[in-house]
Amino acid sequence: MTQKGMMAHSITALALLALAACHGGDSARPSHQDNEAAAAIGNAIATNSTAAKLEGLPVPQPTAHALGYQIPTSFVGRWGMTKADCDPDSPAVKGLLTITPKGLKFWESEGDVADITRHSPYDITLRLDMTGEGQSWTSTTRLTLDAAATQLVRTENNRSYRYQRC
Repeated sequence: MTQKGMMAHSITALALLALAACHGGDSARPSHQDNEAAAAIGNAIATNSTAAKLEGLPVPQPTAHALGYQIPTSFVGRWGMTKADCDPDSPAVKGLLTITPKGLKFWESEGDVADITRHSPYDITLRLDMTGEGQSWTSTTRLTLDAAATQLVRTENNRSYRYQRC
């Protein structure tokens, strides 16, 4: 890392520490100033990343092999079986399904993509290495989106579950 890059990271770290120190912990919600500071830090990080690319520093890119095991972006996001599952303030979100490019996360388990079969842009089958509640297993799950990508059907073990995008 260049001296400029190290200095930028140091400044970002100091800004985050200052932000944490200024926030007295008397409120669970960040103040307006906290939000502005966080936005400024995010902008600085983005600027530094862009500067690193312009200076010719190597920026790692995913390989074609790695992309082959990623869930398409149209599926990525938070999905709920009920409206309450999508409420971030709800204590019980047992029907929440979070899909990332690398896997699925449920209430008490999660699965990493071991294999993916693309039937269409709206229909994929995943082989997942699952873990949860002290156990591990392999699961085959089919995910199907509607044309607007607002509804998802997850089929597993001959049972189907319907989700709405949060």
